[in-house]
Amino acid sequence: MTSNSTDKPSKVTGIILAGGAGKRMGGADKGLMSLQGRPLIEHVIETLEPQVDDLLIVANRNAATYAEFGYPVVPDTLSGYAGPLIGMQAGLNACRTDIALFAPADAPALPVDLADRLLAATDAKLAVAADAEGWQPLCCLLPKSVMPSLDQAIDNNQRSPKAWLQTIQPAVVSFPGEDLIWSVNTPDELSALQQHPGLAA
Repeated sequence: MTSNSTDKPSKVTGIILAGGAGKRMGGADKGLMSLQGRPLIEHVIETLEPQVDDLLIVANRNAATYAEFGYPVVPDTLSGYAGPLIGMQAGLNACRTDIALFAPADAPALPVDLADRLLAATDAKLAVAADAEGWQPLCCLLPKSVMPSLDQAIDNNQRSPKAWLQTIQPAVVSFPGEDLIWSVNTPDELSALQQHPGLAA
């Protein structure tokens, strides 16, 4: 991994959330589905790797396959596909830096300046990406200091990342652009992206 730690005021761990059940994909592990001949997560790693100082993957299945990408793989803190907020908790627990940059494994065309723009948005290092459709709550920057709030929310059966984020009031950073892909949710969406110009192999 190429580290930019000398250029950034704070070290950041990229955390890729690959623990979803993939219900709209027929139960498939979305991060390992192929897009232009490569797994979706490989596109995510390619974009995040230059932006962060460390990287880890949160996954509930196929841990050995995800480990082949060369980064630590940690499971959700609760079993049974309890939702991405649980994955965020697992990622923060495993994170070795004070700041984490989250992204889902099915976001193959993220902004190449995602980390820098979220870091610049607030001294609190607490920010969420947004586009014309609204917040993208799985693409967010979180300091480890939010752990007590996150733990409490999960203990209270909160499972919505957006609902929890709203309670801690992150800075909202707009990323307009038709070439960005924040998630791939259905087989039709995946098929339509096979010719996407921003995903040259």
